[in-house]
Amino acid sequence: MSAKALSDRMRAYCGGFCFGGQTKVCSPFSVLQFLDEKDSQNFWFETGTSQSLAQYLGDRKLTAEQFQVLPVTQDFARNPGEPDPASPESFLYKSGCLSLRPGGSPDDFTLDYPSREVLESMSRLLLSSFFGGEPETAAAVKTLNRSLAGGQAGGVIRKINKLLARIPFDDYSRASREKLESLHPGINFDEWLCRSLIYSFLNGAGLDVQAGLRTHYGRSGLVVTHGGRGWVMEIKIFREGRGETAAKNAFDRILKNGYAAPYTSPVLLGTAVSDRKKAVTAWKSETGKD
Repeated sequence: MSAKALSDRMRAYCGGFCFGGQTKVCSPFSVLQFLDEKDSQNFWFETGTSQSLAQYLGDRKLTAEQFQVLPVTQDFARNPGEPDPASPESFLYKSGCLSLRPGGSPDDFTLDYPSREVLESMSRLLLSSFFGGEPETAAAVKTLNRSLAGGQAGGVIRKINKLLARIPFDDYSRASREKLESLHPGINFDEWLCRSLIYSFLNGAGLDVQAGLRTHYGRSGLVVTHGGRGWVMEIKIFREGRGETAAKNAFDRILKNGYAAPYTSPVLLGTAVSDRKKAVTAWKSETGKD
């Protein structure tokens, strides 16, 4: 690998801490580890990340995705205040889990994860709380990767359903619905919540995951890259008796909008999540052509 390619890879994975809204810096510890091992592994855990952070996220029913591109004021940037339980963004910002980014105007900022390794680490901590510990999480990730490598949509769905079965949706809904709906009026909150939890799962597995839009609210599409293959997923919530229709609509949306066009031999996966069972009960998949 050339020096430039190595530098670009390191910057993409380790860089992004920002305290003034403009200039970004890389984590010195991660950079040194990266240069030593010549690979992008998750070094953030080795800096002393505590399981108390996982408990904090779990107790407040937070998802990893809801802190991406989160608008904050200049006043927040200057003085985020005490890490109040009612303001988790303050706690996560002051603990180094979130960093400043330029906002929509010169006077405002957004919060986001400082690097990909921090996003993966936060997602992994959430997974550990969902699955009851690291051994169970590692087993779930191993099974997921095997299904992705084999292009097995059914295996991926089974692992997603195992995740969804462990999540108290009512608690998560109460914790975040009001704030998200005030920030993004008109979003389909239930679809967002399902997609956001699945997004955390895939990121926690160390996969390259992209939401359909930079500002994710109001969209339920995910693209996962694994072994050079793109998995293009669309998620729809449905009422009982309309699962097959919802899955077909989700699949057709992928086709209509050309989401799979940039990928080689992509797997197109339209999923329908029952609003009562909180599980994927219908799906339609197809492997696209090169």
